[in-house]
Amino acid sequence: MMKHLNKVDENGLVVDCIVVEDDDVSTDEKKNDLLIALNLTGDYVVSDFNYIGGTYNEALGKLIYPQPFPSWALDNNGVWRAPDTGQVLIKGVNYGWLESELQWVEIGQV
Repeated sequence: MMKHLNKVDENGLVVDCIVVEDDDVSTDEKKNDLLIALNLTGDYVVSDFNYIGGTYNEALGKLIYPQPFPSWALDNNGVWRAPDTGQVLIKGVNYGWLESELQWVEIGQV
């Protein structure tokens, strides 16, 4: 299995990411040894995914994807949520977020 080392800058922004073997970062000691071996400096956060453009949320202790739309808000779990439009998503139909209307719209059948 592979892991991602996401480099976080002084503002908490993820600015770089490298893919590494899971075992190479399975402990903080192994992660630090790998960073030294690769001559990498700075703060790196291990995750299952690439978060470039996202941020590290110190209060939650986790990486957060970039905000997909200005109207979406971050929930207590670090997940971006669309405004509650009251619309029910129907299985088998693809929907996409239409920011100008602040609602989900059908974009085609699965």
